[in-house]
Amino acid sequence: TECFAWCTSLNDLMTPRADEGDSQWPKALQKMGEWVFYNSGLVDASMAKTQLTEISAYAFSGCNSLIQASLPEQLEKIGNNAFATTAISGLVLPATTKELGSSVFSGCNNVTNITCYATAAPTIQTGTFPESFKETCTLTYPSGSNYSSWKEYFKKMVDQNL
Repeated sequence: TECFAWCTSLNDLMTPRADEGDSQWPKALQKMGEWVFYNSGLVDASMAKTQLTEISAYAFSGCNSLIQASLPEQLEKIGNNAFATTAISGLVLPATTKELGSSVFSGCNNVTNITCYATAAPTIQTGTFPESFKETCTLTYPSGSNYSSWKEYFKKMVDQNL
């Protein structure tokens, strides 16, 4: 919890081990505490090759320099305010995603696209998506899936063969 909070000079998290390949984050990473990178200078959260199943509450909240995040294929949950006030322009949610907490994207003014591969719309909470997403963000989801519970947050919804 809070281990890198307020580390404004921290912009990359890299592992020096050769067996990690091109992964910035350790493949063995299974869990992170709440507020772990809160208000840090992190620019890229390349978590795709980790073993994380959950992004904890407030994990990247306040990371104003965070412009990119890649999520692991087995991710199931994104906690409250996890990406609030970041500079990401979009996010791809894997097929395993089941739940998004409240205010996950609060204050994210640069987001233009959310792609979700889950065939069943993940559960969302009050304010998971800000009101501004209705005009500025496109939701892309698998053809034949029911994302009607997300309709009030997105004007542009595209069902696509993903």
